[in-house]
Amino acid sequence: MLKVVKAPLVELEWSPELERAALDHLGDIGPRGTLSHSGSDKSTYRDRIERYCRWGGSIFEAIDYGARDAARDVVIAWLVDDGVPKRQHRNNLLGPDQRHIALAYGRHSVASFCTIALFAAQVVPLDFVPQLMPGMIDEEALKK
Repeated sequence: MLKVVKAPLVELEWSPELERAALDHLGDIGPRGTLSHSGSDKSTYRDRIERYCRWGGSIFEAIDYGARDAARDVVIAWLVDDGVPKRQHRNNLLGPDQRHIALAYGRHSVASFCTIALFAAQVVPLDFVPQLMPGMIDEEALKK
């Protein structure tokens, strides 16, 4: 049964931090021919994401193996989610919380090609330092 999407999906924002995590995994599994969300170092997509950023809400990884004629075909494969009983890719792609995305695409020694997508609700670079606006701190209270 198809899940009804009640609200329009938001436009996704590209994340350089998620891109680095996706490229790490592609560089690991591509030459080895591994068909897995786990890295050769036993890292999970969460581990790889946390190398480059903090995240909030939810995160997920979608992987497609094999050659496709167009990027659209990869997205269709994730939406159809053939052979995945709980349709996790579809449910995650259509989830209302995702705001950030990155993809890595390249050679795979077993499947010819591989596309890795990472999604997150919130992404904060590790080197982010919040800037306080004037008036946000009660200077007098700090002196007491």
